[in-house]
Amino acid sequence: MKSVLGVPLSLLLLLLPLASGLECSKHDILNKYRVSEVAAHGTVAQDTPPSETKENWWLSICDENRSKAKDSKPEQCKDDDTLCGVTSVSLPGKEPLVTRIMDFSGSLASEVKETAEALSIKLSGASWGSHNLNAEIYLECEESGDGSLKESSWNDDKTVKLVFSGPFGCLKKGDNGNGGDGNSGDEPEKPPADEKPKGGAGLGSWLVWLFMYAIIFAFVYLVVTSYMSTRNGSFHDFREEFIDRSKTFATNLPQFAKEVAGKIVNTGSSSQRGGYSAV
Repeated sequence: MKSVLGVPLSLLLLLLPLASGLECSKHDILNKYRVSEVAAHGTVAQDTPPSETKENWWLSICDENRSKAKDSKPEQCKDDDTLCGVTSVSLPGKEPLVTRIMDFSGSLASEVKETAEALSIKLSGASWGSHNLNAEIYLECEESGDGSLKESSWNDDKTVKLVFSGPFGCLKKGDNGNGGDGNSGDEPEKPPADEKPKGGAGLGSWLVWLFMYAIIFAFVYLVVTSYMSTRNGSFHDFREEFIDRSKTFATNLPQFAKEVAGKIVNTGSSSQRGGYSAV
């Protein structure tokens, strides 16, 4: 039984998306701030004679901003990084030597808080060799700022404190608590953002979930039946069997859907005709 379930489960896991960050538009706190507009980045230098040590930090907390923020991202950082720090040491007349790369992936535990001074974000559990690193990030509001790094300091060997300044620390228009709702009176009042969808919105969401479950069920069915047919063979045999069954399934699916739709339409038509009496 373990071998039967082992293959389908391992393949099914490949289909599951890896967490890469926060969806700020759906976050209770982050959706009120302009965090997705610009990436935070900057470098701090420390004189360490005879060398100079620099820390280059880059932050893009939102999934929505990941593609736009790549230009300022250090080349040593990983694709799924939410926060990344690169430490380099320079000696006179020599090329800088990278001594430390700190990757904070989007799958790490995060904690977001609002304070009077800044928007606070904490990331915990980043792996750096045999050590775990934590980050305390503070995003200060500066409307015209470019997302620069103001402060970088280590509270201990495991926790770095970073202070960035830029528009990402500012509330969106209408969320500043001063009564401004972005409506001058000339336009009709918009419904609250948290108002529940009406009518077909709920039905559409239900159909999407139904479709996703159907796809997963079909995938598991194809994997299990392919394995049962080739359980005494090699993995190559299993793969060929799985591909053949998938092609057959994909070929027959349109005809099957057409037949189901036809039956539904015919059933509806028959029911409608049965509601009338002869004249």
